[in-house]
Amino acid sequence: MTPSEIPQHQKASQRTFIYHLLVSILLVIPCFWQSRIQAGDLSSHIYNAWLTIQVQRGAVAGLFITHQYTNIAFDLLLSWLLPLVGVNLAQRLAVSCCVLVLCWGVLKFVDAVSGKHSWGTEICVAMLAYGFVFHLGLFNFYLSTGLCFLFLGLTWGRTDSKNILFTIPFLLLAWSAHPLPVLWTIAAFLYQKLARVIPEFAWILFIVSFAAVIVLRMVIMRLYPAVWSPAQISMSTGADQVFLYGRQYVIVMVLLLLAWAAMMHNLARQVTWHGVLSNTSVQLWILTALSLAMLPRSILFNSHKAPITFLPERLSLFCGILVCALLAKVKMSSYAKTLLLLAVTFFFIFCYQDDQRLNHLEDRVSASLQTVPSMGRVVFIPKSETTRLPPPLHIIDRVCIGRCLSYGNYEPASGHFRLRAKPHDPGVINSYWELQDLEQQHYIVRPKDLPLYQSIRMDDVQPNYKTIQLTAGARVTEYIGAR
Repeated sequence: MTPSEIPQHQKASQRTFIYHLLVSILLVIPCFWQSRIQAGDLSSHIYNAWLTIQVQRGAVAGLFITHQYTNIAFDLLLSWLLPLVGVNLAQRLAVSCCVLVLCWGVLKFVDAVSGKHSWGTEICVAMLAYGFVFHLGLFNFYLSTGLCFLFLGLTWGRTDSKNILFTIPFLLLAWSAHPLPVLWTIAAFLYQKLARVIPEFAWILFIVSFAAVIVLRMVIMRLYPAVWSPAQISMSTGADQVFLYGRQYVIVMVLLLLAWAAMMHNLARQVTWHGVLSNTSVQLWILTALSLAMLPRSILFNSHKAPITFLPERLSLFCGILVCALLAKVKMSSYAKTLLLLAVTFFFIFCYQDDQRLNHLEDRVSASLQTVPSMGRVVFIPKSETTRLPPPLHIIDRVCIGRCLSYGNYEPASGHFRLRAKPHDPGVINSYWELQDLEQQHYIVRPKDLPLYQSIRMDDVQPNYKTIQLTAGARVTEYIGAR
């Protein structure tokens, strides 16, 4: 670089930095636009981060912290932030960090695969980032996914082993968050490496990989209790990530699919279909979509622990990202741009409205717990709703921070997290199957559960909640009239 080019280079770097900063600010706005972030299991994560601190202080009996090397990264981040900045800001900072890691990791991958990305790609990635996986609150998986795509973006198409060696720490950190994205990433990494080394056998590699997915399905279905549904096939594009609470999100999903279809049509005009199908990222999308469609949605590897669930929904996030990488190089028509702008506008309006609705619910539940004794045990059953996302069972977890104990706390009973319950301890329900009875309103209160309180709706119509003290033999139900 000549001395005369240095000022121009510096100005370009400054513009790039300012652009990335502005995009990052826009990306995290949904983490700050409401009184709380409503994202499913997030309430459980922050409650258990607080509870872990209480266990370490000896303030809560019957629980202990186990040592494990995966499914802990997000929880450790929360546990570190919570004493420093408090409950509210700890959640916002931790989730914002995850969103930025996922978005920029994915955009790095898109750049590596397609050579560029546009504002249209950024819009798609933003919707995927706040999609179904986000609203489930699977933040260990979410963080791991972002780190894995960052690894792929840094290594895609590279031949120098030294560069690859320096990126391995990203995979190790991703493993501490969740193993599934790491396993998928290793398979994707090896696939694209082999496809480059032996291009004449690329289709044989694809067929062998295709067969491997079928064999894996057969082995899992034979050895473990598992649940599969033909509806999984509909998630293969990844557009289902924007279908959240109610039917209004179908509008967003249709708009996104139409935009992608228009871009795919333009791609087909630029490149032959043989050229498209020969693309490694396209083959990875096909194999991931096949895995999503054929592998079970729920697998029980250990009968004493909770099953691994939402596997198709997790894999659909990968499918959506791969579609973004495929279409990034396509010049968008004005038709596709309009569809994308409508999709992102409707999506975030609907998200804001649903977050507001759930925050109002959490306010009412919080107000109902004023009469619960300090560190009293509490259960909660939300109103049954016909939405794609599960009911907000974990709202009670966050409400309990600093005041009570969530007796239906999922994490100790699942056996998937670092916080565990001692056998036969009444401080928390320590059986996953008993938790299922509680959530399905079949749980009968036992003498060892007492004293036990429930935040319960007054009736099937009014949204008001009150706290009642349960008695042995009572059934935990959704509202008072159902008892």
